[in-house]
Amino acid sequence: MIGLEPTTVAKAGSYMAQFLGLSWPRDREEVLSKINDFRDLTYTDPNLTLFDNVTECIAVSSYRMGCLSGQCGVDPCDDNFFQGFVLPEHLISISAAWESKRPLNIRTRWRETQQGLSEQERGDRVSVTETSTLVPTERPMLHSGRLKMFASRPEDTGKEVLLDVVIEGNVHRRISFKLQFDQWVESKETIVSIDYVSLPADRVGTVTLAEATDLRILSVYEPWEDVPNYRLFRLSSRCPSGFILLQGVRRFREVAYDHELVEIGSRTVLRHAAEHLRYGIGTVETADNQKSANAYASMIGAIRGLMNRSRGEAKQDPHPFAGRQVSPSNILPGYRRR
Repeated sequence: MIGLEPTTVAKAGSYMAQFLGLSWPRDREEVLSKINDFRDLTYTDPNLTLFDNVTECIAVSSYRMGCLSGQCGVDPCDDNFFQGFVLPEHLISISAAWESKRPLNIRTRWRETQQGLSEQERGDRVSVTETSTLVPTERPMLHSGRLKMFASRPEDTGKEVLLDVVIEGNVHRRISFKLQFDQWVESKETIVSIDYVSLPADRVGTVTLAEATDLRILSVYEPWEDVPNYRLFRLSSRCPSGFILLQGVRRFREVAYDHELVEIGSRTVLRHAAEHLRYGIGTVETADNQKSANAYASMIGAIRGLMNRSRGEAKQDPHPFAGRQVSPSNILPGYRRR
């Protein structure tokens, strides 16, 4: 589930500010902190945990194992390679995995919930094993070559990205990229593998890392990724389709910009959330604590009402005779018990 009537940070902030006793955008940072506190509740509160379940279609890649003979082959079918995948940065863990029989090559399948996928789109469950390796890219380098980097925002021009790499001759070296907005910057060295990536902490936009020869993308780094390390999983058996469906737990990430998504946009929920956070944190007053508890209960009730509506479980009008005892004198002739 992506959200329940979601909204943007700007809209949520301008509405919640009045119930927090603040002003938007004057007190933007404080209001933004409360918005993230509210969002964190929807991910971690045991009464809710709304948005932690996600199913995604992942392309399987071939990964090179340690070179036993000193010469690594390039054929993904030889013994030096295994099929596997990297857990996306926004997922914490895996709940289940299936082979995808009808994969989509576009990203519209991403972030679909389990309920949005028919059984015909799933194949057999597959067995996966987590390796002891953390890798710095979402896709592996299978061939030696130069690398390119691309910055998506002008504010990141001139910022430096550091990579620890292995170049030809099995030499370890640290190289750097000076980012340029809307331009590819290419390395001078021929690189065999990447050990480590360090991105500037004050980045504003995404940074794309790709192989220079065919611009095969290795990773798209989000602004909050400073030192990316991805968990690598190995498939115990071959996956002929080349795609698997992962059901996993989504990671909570704070929002920072006005256009970013707040998962619940209901004004009722936002009002109760603001009142709960205003009176419930950093206060010892009994009256304030009671206000916070009341607002929390109202917030939970309003969210559950939204959940029922979105799942088709809204309460229906009861049958007019439900729960009533019928008087024997009102029973039609011929229907009396004997």
